[in-house]
Amino acid sequence: MSDTHNKHIFYRSVLHSGSHDGLTLIELLIVISIMVLLVAVSVPMLKPMLEQQRTKIAAQTVAAALQRVRFKAMEDNTPYGIKFVPYEDSSGNTTNISLQMRLVKQGERRNNPEDVRARVQNGYVTLYRYDTSNNAWSTELNSSDPEYQHLKGQEIQFGRQGRTYKLDTNDGRKLQGVYADITLPDGNNPDKDAAEYRLILPPRSVLIPPVVLPRGTVVDLEFSHGKTGTDEKPIKDYTPFFTPNGYVDYVHKEDGLRGQFYGGLIYICVGEWDRQKTNGVVLAEDGKNNIEVMTNYWVTLNPMTGQVRVTPMGPADAPKKFAAEHWGLSE
Repeated sequence: MSDTHNKHIFYRSVLHSGSHDGLTLIELLIVISIMVLLVAVSVPMLKPMLEQQRTKIAAQTVAAALQRVRFKAMEDNTPYGIKFVPYEDSSGNTTNISLQMRLVKQGERRNNPEDVRARVQNGYVTLYRYDTSNNAWSTELNSSDPEYQHLKGQEIQFGRQGRTYKLDTNDGRKLQGVYADITLPDGNNPDKDAAEYRLILPPRSVLIPPVVLPRGTVVDLEFSHGKTGTDEKPIKDYTPFFTPNGYVDYVHKEDGLRGQFYGGLIYICVGEWDRQKTNGVVLAEDGKNNIEVMTNYWVTLNPMTGQVRVTPMGPADAPKKFAAEHWGLSE
C-alpha cells in the first residue's frame, strides 16, 4: 500500500475520532454561567483596588507637576507658581475642587521713571519729580498724573530689595494692610527722603497647556492647606510659588500680597470626584469626604526645601485632625 493511501486513512481516522470530543451546548452554557458568576463576584473586590490605583496616579501627576515647576524656577532663575484652577459647575459657580493646574509666572518688575521718586507719609505714597531749576526732588506730582494711575492695585517696593507693599485698587496713593499708616523714610525733606521704587506686577499664566488630572479624580481644595505662621490656611486662597532657590512662598489670590509658608508642610488632598461637597452635601452614597477614605492620597510639599512626597491617606495624619477641627468632621 502506498504512503499516500496510508496518509489519507490516517487523516480520516483523526477527523472521525475528533468529532466526538467537542462540548455540547449544555456544557458550554454551564461554563459560561460559571465565568459570569466569577466575574460578578470579583468586580466588587477589584473596585477599591482600581479606585486606589486611579487616585494614586492622580497624586503622582500632581507631584510631578510640582517638581517640574520647581525645576523650571531654578533653571530660569525666575519664580514660577502652580495655580489649582477651581472647577466651575454648569451654572458658573466656583466649586471646592480642581481638575487642572496651570503654570504661573512671577509678575514683571517695572522700575520707576528716571525723573520720579517716591516717599510714604502716614500710609500715603507721594511722588516727586526732579526740579532742574532747584536741582532737587521737590516737585510733587498731581494725583491725576499717569504715574499714580500705574500704582493702583499693584505692589510697590522702595529701593531695589526688601519688603513689598500692596497699593489700593481705587487710590494708588494708599498702602493697604498692616502697613497702612507707616512713613518711609522717616523725614520731612523730599529731596533727601524720596527714593527709587519699582512696581511688581501680578502673576500671569504662561502659554503652556495645563496639567489635567485623570477622569474621576480631583484635588479637593476644601481639605488642602498650608501653614502661614501659626495659622492653617486653605490652599485655595493662595498660589504656591517656587523661588529660584527651590523653596516655596505664596501669593494671596485676593489681595496679591506675598508671604511665606512656614511652620509645617503643605498638604494637597487628591481624591474622587463623587466625594466632593456640593451645597454642604457629599455626592458619594456612603457620605464620606475625600479625607475619610483611606484609598485616597496626600501630596505633601515641604516649603523650606521644595521636596514633594506622595503618601496614602491615614486615620492619624495631621491633615485629618486639621480637617476634623476646622470642618466639623469626625475623626
